Amino acid sequence: MPSPALGDGRGAAEVVLESHFLLRAVFEEAPVGIGMLDPGFRFVRVNPKLAALNGIPAEAHLGRTPRELFPALPIDDLEAIWRRVLDTGKPVLGYEFCGETPAAPGKTRWWREDWFPVVAHGRVVGLAFVVAEVTEERRAGELQRLLVGIVGHDLRNPLAVITTSARLLFAGGLGAREADAVRRIDRAARRIEALARDLLDYTCMRGGGSLGVRPRPGADLSRIVEAAAEEARVAYPGVVLECSAGPDVQGEWDEDRLAQLAGNLLSNAAKYGTRGEPVVARVYADGDEVVLEVHNGGTPIPVERLPRVFDGLSQWTDERMRQGGIGLGLFICREIVRAHGGTIEIASTEADGTTVRVQLPRSAPGPDGGVATPRGAG
Repeated sequence: MPSPALGDGRGAAEVVLESHFLLRAVFEEAPVGIGMLDPGFRFVRVNPKLAALNGIPAEAHLGRTPRELFPALPIDDLEAIWRRVLDTGKPVLGYEFCGETPAAPGKTRWWREDWFPVVAHGRVVGLAFVVAEVTEERRAGELQRLLVGIVGHDLRNPLAVITTSARLLFAGGLGAREADAVRRIDRAARRIEALARDLLDYTCMRGGGSLGVRPRPGADLSRIVEAAAEEARVAYPGVVLECSAGPDVQGEWDEDRLAQLAGNLLSNAAKYGTRGEPVVARVYADGDEVVLEVHNGGTPIPVERLPRVFDGLSQWTDERMRQGGIGLGLFICREIVRAHGGTIEIASTEADGTTVRVQLPRSAPGPDGGVATPRGAG
């Protein structure tokens, strides 16, 4: 009975030749750098992508070592890892290092590499590696850390001065015109402060951290939402915000975080709702949970965007209203709800407008966080 590989009538030599050309095509066309070293760390194979990353033709690598070709790289550290791969037969994955190559003289670049042994007849005969440049990724990380520092300190401190000064001016007594100007200053400062807080939270979570919450018993969701609505009325004086609450809407929650949640939801609704149509916030009990719903009219969120509205930095902008932003609010809302073990979902249609529904368990999350997957959060 013929083998499956030869079942179409081809000879063994033809199958082997075809496999050879297939592997060669993959090697030559790969979008990442691929190379092979012998046990003496001399280049045996280099694909075009690696040659371009290094700034040296592929044929000029052959028979030479990285130490000879790239003296500005941390060769001692790299060779120590390569010896370990050859001695143990175990790969080393995701190693990052920096240095210079002839591709960009005088410029420090970063690479991420995977190294693994090449085994033939049960014996390690060399090592192969895959290379990807991550210089821009590293620069983005450095910029992110710089931004966090600016937002966390250099921006928040002067904002605190502005808001405090605005309160002092109000206390001193002002004419109607001056008072209106001070209110605008205070509103703008508070909006910048809220954005700075959201940006810090987002950066922390994207960097592998988690959103911290401190649940305490006796939190009243109706009181929290009404206070957030009062702030939103100041920030959006042309928008009507209506709040209603049923009985028994208390729980063990972090009041500051829920104020942030309510503020973000009401701010979004005020920005994107139809002018002249009220934004409606409802708080009511539902068994062992308390529900917050925020509704606004206006252009619905496109269906294809709904699964991603909570993902952060993916905001849909209503082009007709030219109202933009960086899209962190709903991401922060989702993480606050998750940290409380709750769920959040959004519905948006032409006929019914947009409604965000949050369900919160009354008790604090357990030791593992008690995180539930939000419905409709993607």
